Amino acid sequence: MCQGCDISSNLLRHQQYSLAQLYDRWLFCEFFISYLLTSFGRQAVFSPFSNSTPKFNVNALSFLHSDGWQNLDNYAYYNNVTVLLASTDFDVYYVVARDAIKSDDERMPESEGPDRLNQLEDTTVHLFTVFEGKSVNMDWDGAVVVGQIHTQPKKTEEKTQEDVAKEIKNWIQLDNEDIDLKLLPNAVSHIESELGRQLSSLETTSLEWQYVKIVLEMWHSEASRKMFDDLENPATDISIELSTLLCELNSVNSFQEIDTKLEVDGSRLRIWCDGGCRYLQMIVKQEELFKDTPRFTILVPCYFNHFKIFCINELFSRCWNYVVNDTTNGKKYRKFLSALNNFLANIMECKEFQDIMEKVVSENMLAMDSIISWPKCINMICEHFPTDYTEESLIQCLKQAAASIADDDWTREFTSLVKEILKKNLLPKTNVQVKNEDGREIISIQGNVVFLSKIMEKMIELKSNIVQEIQIVGLVSVHVDCSLENDIWHGINVGVITDKIIVDCEVLWNVSGQHITHQGAEEPRQPGESGGNVHLVCNEMINANQWTIISDGGDGSAAHKWTRDEFKNAFPSMSLFGGTGDRNMVTIATKLRNLLPGKRVSRLLRRPSFTIKECMEDVKQLMVSFYKTEKERHTLIFLQGRGVGQGGYGGTVTLEILNRPPFLQPSLPFIGFQKRLLYTTRLSDVYQASGSDGKTGKPAGDVGFIHNVNSDNCATNMEGNYFGFEIDTRLELNFSNNPSEGKNSCARLVQNVESYLNDYASIEIKEGVPETKRLVEAVKKKAILRQNLFQHLSQINQRKEMFQTLQAMFYSPLQSHPISRDEVLAKQVQSIEIQLRQLSFRSQQFQMDNKQAKMVKPACLEQLKPYDLDSSPLLAHQQQVVTGREDVASTLNSAIDPSQTPEERNVNYIVSDMIRNLQIWVGFPSYQEHEFLSHIKEIVQSSTNIDLIHGFYDQDEIRELLNASKFRIATMMKETWSNGLDLKSDDALGRFLYVYNFVVQKQLGFSLRDAQRVAIMTLLLRCDPNVYNTLVQVSTGEGKSLIVAGVAIAFALSEKKKSKSFCHIDVITSNSVLALRDSTLSSDKGGLKDIYEFFNVSVANNCSHSIEERTKAYDSAVVYGELANFQRDYLLDEFYGSDIRGNRRFEHVIIDEVDCMLLDRGNNTLYLSHDIPGMETLESLYVFIWEKMCNSTDEENNSKDRLKEWIKSGVLFDLYGVTTKNDLKLVHEPLDDFEKDALWNHLIKKKVIDENARLLIADANQITEEKINYEPKNAQLKKTNLNAKLVFYLRKLANRQRRIRIPAHLLGFVDRNLDTWIDNAFHALDLRRDENYVIDQDRTDTSPDLNPQVIIIDPDTGTDQTLSQWDGALHQFLQLKEGCKLTLQSLKAVFISNATYIRKYERMLGVSGTLGSEQEQDFLRNIYKCELFRVPTAFPKVFTLRPTKVFFSEAQWLQEIIRETLDVLNVPKENQRELNDVDVKTRSIVIFCRTIREVNKLYQELKLYLPIDRIHRYTRDYEKFAFESGQLDIGHAILATNLAGRGTDIKISNNLRTNGGLHICLTYLPENERIKEQAMGRAARKGDPGSGILILYDNRSGHTSNKDKELDAEELLKEMEVKRNEQEWERLSRRIEDFENDERQENLFKNFIETFAEKKIQAKLEESSREKDIYQHHHVVMQAIRDSALDKWALFLDANDSHCSVDFQIEVPNLENFDDIINWIMPVRSIAVAKHLNLSMANDILKRIVNSDSSFFYPAAHYYQTYIFLKENKFLEEKDEFFRKLRVAETIINDHIDMQLSFNSIINKSMSNSVKIPSFCVVDAYKEQKENNVKIMEYFLGSLRSLVGNYCSVAELREASKAFPKKTGFLKNSQQN
Repeated sequence: MCQGCDISSNLLRHQQYSLAQLYDRWLFCEFFISYLLTSFGRQAVFSPFSNSTPKFNVNALSFLHSDGWQNLDNYAYYNNVTVLLASTDFDVYYVVARDAIKSDDERMPESEGPDRLNQLEDTTVHLFTVFEGKSVNMDWDGAVVVGQIHTQPKKTEEKTQEDVAKEIKNWIQLDNEDIDLKLLPNAVSHIESELGRQLSSLETTSLEWQYVKIVLEMWHSEASRKMFDDLENPATDISIELSTLLCELNSVNSFQEIDTKLEVDGSRLRIWCDGGCRYLQMIVKQEELFKDTPRFTILVPCYFNHFKIFCINELFSRCWNYVVNDTTNGKKYRKFLSALNNFLANIMECKEFQDIMEKVVSENMLAMDSIISWPKCINMICEHFPTDYTEESLIQCLKQAAASIADDDWTREFTSLVKEILKKNLLPKTNVQVKNEDGREIISIQGNVVFLSKIMEKMIELKSNIVQEIQIVGLVSVHVDCSLENDIWHGINVGVITDKIIVDCEVLWNVSGQHITHQGAEEPRQPGESGGNVHLVCNEMINANQWTIISDGGDGSAAHKWTRDEFKNAFPSMSLFGGTGDRNMVTIATKLRNLLPGKRVSRLLRRPSFTIKECMEDVKQLMVSFYKTEKERHTLIFLQGRGVGQGGYGGTVTLEILNRPPFLQPSLPFIGFQKRLLYTTRLSDVYQASGSDGKTGKPAGDVGFIHNVNSDNCATNMEGNYFGFEIDTRLELNFSNNPSEGKNSCARLVQNVESYLNDYASIEIKEGVPETKRLVEAVKKKAILRQNLFQHLSQINQRKEMFQTLQAMFYSPLQSHPISRDEVLAKQVQSIEIQLRQLSFRSQQFQMDNKQAKMVKPACLEQLKPYDLDSSPLLAHQQQVVTGREDVASTLNSAIDPSQTPEERNVNYIVSDMIRNLQIWVGFPSYQEHEFLSHIKEIVQSSTNIDLIHGFYDQDEIRELLNASKFRIATMMKETWSNGLDLKSDDALGRFLYVYNFVVQKQLGFSLRDAQRVAIMTLLLRCDPNVYNTLVQVSTGEGKSLIVAGVAIAFALSEKKKSKSFCHIDVITSNSVLALRDSTLSSDKGGLKDIYEFFNVSVANNCSHSIEERTKAYDSAVVYGELANFQRDYLLDEFYGSDIRGNRRFEHVIIDEVDCMLLDRGNNTLYLSHDIPGMETLESLYVFIWEKMCNSTDEENNSKDRLKEWIKSGVLFDLYGVTTKNDLKLVHEPLDDFEKDALWNHLIKKKVIDENARLLIADANQITEEKINYEPKNAQLKKTNLNAKLVFYLRKLANRQRRIRIPAHLLGFVDRNLDTWIDNAFHALDLRRDENYVIDQDRTDTSPDLNPQVIIIDPDTGTDQTLSQWDGALHQFLQLKEGCKLTLQSLKAVFISNATYIRKYERMLGVSGTLGSEQEQDFLRNIYKCELFRVPTAFPKVFTLRPTKVFFSEAQWLQEIIRETLDVLNVPKENQRELNDVDVKTRSIVIFCRTIREVNKLYQELKLYLPIDRIHRYTRDYEKFAFESGQLDIGHAILATNLAGRGTDIKISNNLRTNGGLHICLTYLPENERIKEQAMGRAARKGDPGSGILILYDNRSGHTSNKDKELDAEELLKEMEVKRNEQEWERLSRRIEDFENDERQENLFKNFIETFAEKKIQAKLEESSREKDIYQHHHVVMQAIRDSALDKWALFLDANDSHCSVDFQIEVPNLENFDDIINWIMPVRSIAVAKHLNLSMANDILKRIVNSDSSFFYPAAHYYQTYIFLKENKFLEEKDEFFRKLRVAETIINDHIDMQLSFNSIINKSMSNSVKIPSFCVVDAYKEQKENNVKIMEYFLGSLRSLVGNYCSVAELREASKAFPKKTGFLKNSQQN
């Protein structure tokens, strides 16, 4: 203890000290703690201090858990305020404060202290606890919780989102600044300045949404105001420009088109939208924000389209008012316009009258401006209609109205309005054309009112074999008035979108696939054609019951059965003498030449005897043998196992009815020959059905022929023996050394033929079904892209709204008091909000797909802990190290001479270096490898020799030469790969390299280097013909992206010769940022898309959340994406039948950063989450654990382990009523140990409790003395009524208050995982925001859901893992901690490992900056069967790695990083270290931090020294990297996580290159050397100079103060080399074991798929239930069976994850018996089935659930059963039973409401007690979720009470029921209502 300090070493609580008192007490202490007042008190975690040296040198300190505070050892920063903590000795913790900061080695003079502290005299510090060091329990990082430090400063009110929105709006409206200063980054900076702090991720996202919405609102308001001003100008004549304005409005569909399609001068609409309007320019300048951000895909078009509609309506309205308010002819005009509009609206829905109108009113006539012509036109219209027209009154009204208007009364305004009304009704006329959309040939039909019968002839004329789809767009309606005949339209997709679909007659659309019936013997089998898909979208469907749609799959071809004559003609006997046999040999040779490669058939012509045994495409085994001597000849021909074609898949018919009025049952078409109805889906107003699959072809028997002829019987033995022609049978060859008996029973074989050691072969007939060579699989039709239909929806809605406005004008009275402008604009704002909500709801509804993938990450505690030096496999040492093992031109950066650029290495050097590396890697290169690399050198040299522009560097000269050589390039492209690029041709490959180099020059401005050419050829060619996989090491900065693109393009072009289409290449990237960049961006923005376009190779990515977008992407030849995205779509296809990948084949995969995929993540398993019913009940358990943990105190549980045990016992008591032997003393105190043991065993024997002390009797009334019946062993106890006491105790136990409610089928799951959940609850408390996760909205989704989420940050790549969640309930506890919406815990059900997925490809290629150590390379060779090559850099590496710095002080570590940054940027600073070996010229630096939190901390510090525009952060994958496309100049600091470590190409300016290039500062120790090399590889790229340094912080405890600065590297080097090698070997050994375990699990999963995949169940169910009532709802039953199987499978895996050898024993239920199906599926899933059945069947299902022990968990079952009871008119007959059911249902729902309210209260309380983080975004999603749940249940509760017509409680209902018999009609009327 410190002398003179009277603070006891015992615990002190709540004792208050003023700062002055603290100073007086501790004035003599060595250390002073600086504490400048902050606005918030915080909970702190301190470590003991050492008093051996007068320095602030705390060993380990974990300080504060909020965004504002930062981790340091002896001081922390909060809003640029410094907080220092210290202690007087090792044994006790003290806290004081002052307001001034001194340097690290300087102590505050005693005279200075009181004055400074007196300034803070009013501040009070609460010293909560003081510990003696000896009694403190340390946790893993050496920290102990001391207590809370409270201050009492003035409170500042935090701004709300509304306040921020107002501030942004006011800031944008300031006119004194340039538009560029009003962009989003400046808005963020402005708000940060206003708040005085940095914004969190969630605040930034929220601000982004507010900014976009405010700009759109302001643009809409400003544009509307300009429109009003212009239209109200007396000089404006609407009649003149009405037509022009309407055309302009129809021509633009986005903000960008305003700039591109409207003239700058002369366009009135351009003036409204732009003319001096800064807001439009803000939108256009930020195209990536407003157009390309997925979250705004609904918001931005909504405002634009609303403005268009508003303008159109306003133009018509003003013109209408002007015309009808004419004092002379206004009434006449009004009458005529109303009659004309009514007439047109009716006649255009009639085909004959539409024809008349098209003849009378031409498009040229509608373009006339002459007023004189229009009266004649109207008269012509009236005259052309027949007099017997059923709606003759419409004609008469029109004639009368027209006759009342004299020719002179046709004013310009009136004429314009008439003309536009005619245009809107008659145009556009139906247009039919063929167009290419997303790579598909489509017959596109667009018109106003479309009649199919009118265009059918044109459609048939345009139909060709390449047309895949018909797309029909009717702006008003589509009339289905003719059939689609199957012989023409078989297998075609049909998409229809319109306002109304009208079926005019009995119509049959048969788009079924064709059957494959007649095929020749030599033709390969074919699958049946799949049925076409039909997708219908409309607002209304009329007369649908007259429409039948059939889309079945066609039957596959049967195996060909040879007839004897066919066989005899194809394979005549060669055993005949006299020249016939020789001629027959020629015939057979000709036949085989068509079936087999020619080189094999040539043996027939060269040898007298031969044997050929081969596999054909359509034959499993073909054997032709001929043995010939002078005296005998033997012929054997054998064909075994023909192929069959699979039946085609049935197509899918989907109907979406938009804006359907509630309670109006839609009219639906029939499906299939059985006239089935479409079924409802999970999506609102979406109906679907599938056609039947075609039949698989019938297998055929094997056939054979043997003919033995010798000179003795050649005249009589002319036929031979034929096998298998009479019946279908299985034949086999039998080989022996001796001939069999019988004529023509065997054939002699050629002697000494390899593989034939026997002399004779015979053919035997076997029992069983003939073998099938192969099943030729059918291909599903590509799904109709919903987005291609919905792109027309806005135009349809605009037209509909316009017609509604016209109707309202025609029939509304004239307004005597026009609405003011302000009122109109206010209504428009309301209208936009309503429309936005509707569109958002529709978008969310469509995204609620039960097949959506969510990836689950293991909650591995070790992986989430900060990595430290002690466990690092990386070497941190003070010596010069260069990444990539390159030879280095080591130089000081200040000495770089830009004129001395390193010379590029040529192909000779590169290939020689590759050979040298093979000597290092494998000992010596083989002859084969040497020849392979020499071959590559020749190809590369040939490609460079024909280069037309080699040697020129001037850009103008290069451009001139490129333009001059375009003709030659085009000719070369046409010659080289018009029929496909031949990868076996050296000349073709050389030409390809030449053309590819030309494209790179053209698009990027530089030429390919020889190193890149060599890498491309190394990947394209194969060194070993038996090895298909190749991995190439290409150092960072060497253009791996261009290498990958070149290889992908070459493979894509190579397939065209065979299939006339591109092959499929998947490119796997380490993160989605790289995939999006290379597949979508042009070269000027850092991407590669235009390079692919030059070669006409389609490229896309699968990064979208939309299944539609991904389905479309897989049509491309090359698809980029993360590995998880490919796996997700494969699993969705394989198990759920989603058909996302279509018919995409597993051909080629190119893996970028292959080391990351195969080494770091090789054993990772991706699995689609599966939500088991009842998992939501685990919330009660989560909340229970969280509450216990948060409310625990140190006195109750003074260790973490003891606290966990206490929580666990509380859980078990609540769940099971667990008791202990010691608790038996509560029954009777005198019980001794012997009696307690006896009583305990007795209770187990009586099954009152089980072996785990769990109470087995739930009903307390069943616990009786007779049940217990215990006879005490002790005589004294026999006198007491012990059984009565036991009954009392056990009943009390049974009646315990329950807070945790879990259904029985999940209790085993709870038992297995309870310990893990409790551990993860504590772990969630330790995890920190912006380190392991962020709280943010989902920025990648198109849904406008603004709820904050817990988003995982991938520690390897730094990317957001939006679709991932941690398992073991860790994610759920984090959601509770942060107040986010609680999601269900998901279990592994549908999964695949990375290795298994990659092995599916025929050929795997990969590139990486490093392929790892020798052990890792051996691992790659053995596991993936690949060849490894290393390509040297194109230039010598000019890179300096400075000595590594390691600090134990976090303050020193941070200070060193800042000093390093200031040195590199050459920023003057007082007391800065000597610049002896550092830069003297200004450069730029990239600082890599481990977490977002560290980036933000460093950003706050650097802002004190650098301008904000010179500091750049890159921490989230949605952020645009500032220097990806532009050049990085001097004076910039880039702060990034590892997100910038892979694939980021930072281009540097000449100034930076001259000054020494880019400098890299790595501030943490990566987990392996490869990650370090990737980070360092951002510098010194492409021959540029660069440097790097590691500045590390080691937070391990136990170090003495003399190592406070830098570590000696020598000892550390030796120690860590050994440890790293050991860890690497152990890791690889475990990985091999994991591979074996993964294979066992995936074999189990394959078996599971074979039984329970969706298409398997659907086929079985459809077959067995075709004649039953449930057939109409078999999709619901199928989904219930599939999901129940997944439920059981997921629980099985959870229970047997470490015992993969256990088989999954569950089989599909008996599909013939509906009761068996219902009993098999999970209870809650049977409720979903019941909702689709008749009332009687539904009631049977619900009764089983209600009567089960777990009925409490299914309130929906109680609700629907009560409803059914009422609907079946049982209320009057069984009134008491009805009330009982009603009361039970009400009670259960009330209980659930109480639980939700309790959860909300507990979590809100825990959050209120936690540290408050300053934020204007309140995270209350959990609270909102609970409130919404309560509202829903209250709605059902109210519905229960109102079922009989009155809203009342159960008691009121019972009282009212006494009068029911007197009013027998009441119930009936209520039900009818």
